[in-house]
Amino acid sequence: MLNRGHYSSANKSYEYSICVKEMLILLLNMSMKWTEYEEFVFQECLRVFGDSVKKNVYLPGRFSKHKRQIDVLITPSDENDLKQIIAIEVKYYSTKIDVKIVESFIAMLDDVGVEKGIIVSSKGFSKSAVNRAYEGTDNIEVDILSIEELKRFQSPGAIIFSGRNGFAIITPFGWVVDATRHQNMLAILYRRGFSDLASAALEEKVFMYINIFDKQKDICSVEELIKRQELEFRASFSSYSIRIEKHEEITLRFFESPSYPTLEVSAFREQSNCILLAVLFCPVKTARKDIEKLMFLVKNAIYINVLQHPESCS
Repeated sequence: MLNRGHYSSANKSYEYSICVKEMLILLLNMSMKWTEYEEFVFQECLRVFGDSVKKNVYLPGRFSKHKRQIDVLITPSDENDLKQIIAIEVKYYSTKIDVKIVESFIAMLDDVGVEKGIIVSSKGFSKSAVNRAYEGTDNIEVDILSIEELKRFQSPGAIIFSGRNGFAIITPFGWVVDATRHQNMLAILYRRGFSDLASAALEEKVFMYINIFDKQKDICSVEELIKRQELEFRASFSSYSIRIEKHEEITLRFFESPSYPTLEVSAFREQSNCILLAVLFCPVKTARKDIEKLMFLVKNAIYINVLQHPESCS
């Protein structure tokens, strides 16, 4: 479904945010019992994912040697592909979810060998719970959804464009696209739970932005763009270090400076007509996970040739 720049991916592993958000919006003005709340979560997921959604599933624990109960399980066509399975834990509490609940959920996911999980809470999450969900050093990715964040406009994806070049982007697991436009930034992404770029940048110093460079107007190659930007670094920083890594179709640039508050990682992807640039700002402690999300964003962006009316091209 395309609506006001929203993008619904064909990869159902990343459509979860759409169905859960629609579900929670309906819950804003409803009073439900626990069993009704859980059933509603299941029915909304079932409507979107069809037969890939199961309720009240038991999976064998690798370490506990005990069957573990999952409220809602979303599975891909290949049920043995554990990296694409999403386990959903439904919490209908009278208070915010605390860090112990998140810790318990992560331990359960590890026990059953599932790497992605979502906690849906009727009352939100404590600050420590949010930190634990997004900043763990393990390979497990946890996303958290509350009713309150639905009062803010956050998109699960977007179509961005500049002139004749555009991309359909899919947000990484646990991140959102901010629909607000910023100068020199076609799109802003940050972790779910923040209301805007200012809070994401100032509180956690974790966000990304995206730009598109037209080869006919701006720059001819990734190498030329990197050289031009380094001239800007020299003018702005007295001391810094740059490291370049090549990853098939993506080039990564790591920038660090003593006067800079975060690590800056830029991902460049060259098309025949343009260059897609996504820039990540993050603390070193979460760099591994955040760089994986940056790579996912750039690798899975779908190029779009934007058709323009003749009068708009003059």
